[in-house]
Amino acid sequence: NGPPKEMRAIKKFIDYSLIINLEEAVILKAIDIRRDFRLKLPDAIIASTALVFDLTVVTRNIDDFKKVPGLSFLNPHDVV
Repeated sequence: NGPPKEMRAIKKFIDYSLIINLEEAVILKAIDIRRDFRLKLPDAIIASTALVFDLTVVTRNIDDFKKVPGLSFLNPHDVV
């Protein structure tokens, strides 16, 4: 539990979030990404999900993701 204002912001973020289940296309793409770019499994799943569904990865950890071609990413701390 955090401060009430922070908890409201987190709840609002979750309410606007989209839950995407692991599908075969995501799993197969994650295997390729992990093998080709040596990403950790969670990062490979995140990257493959974004690629399969044409989404942007929002993360501060751009160094790992920038080596994956075609992947769109955004560091939220760079947004003004």
